[in-house]
Amino acid sequence: MRQLLCEECGEKQKLKDGQRMALARTGICPAEFERVVWGRALPPTTEQRTMYVNGTPYPMTMGEYTCDLCSAAILPGARCCAWTMWLEGEEPDVRWEHEFLTGPR
Repeated sequence: MRQLLCEECGEKQKLKDGQRMALARTGICPAEFERVVWGRALPPTTEQRTMYVNGTPYPMTMGEYTCDLCSAAILPGARCCAWTMWLEGEEPDVRWEHEFLTGPR
């Protein structure tokens, strides 16, 4: 799972910078891991703001990202976070945060 969250949603989720085990393995359920990177939003590219439905491209609003939890606009320069989660035994998503964020908090 990869999500880009506005500052308010990232704070509500109590997300902290770094990589860690989010949930330990229990019985037959594998452990869950997360990586959180806080930064400032970069200007979005046309590719990042194009949604494909059955192979047909649909342009989205340029000049902003959309929070994956509350759908609020994330404007360039706004503080936000990239949140990646994966299960034990899976490879985590390659580092993608630099495509959306720059700089520390």
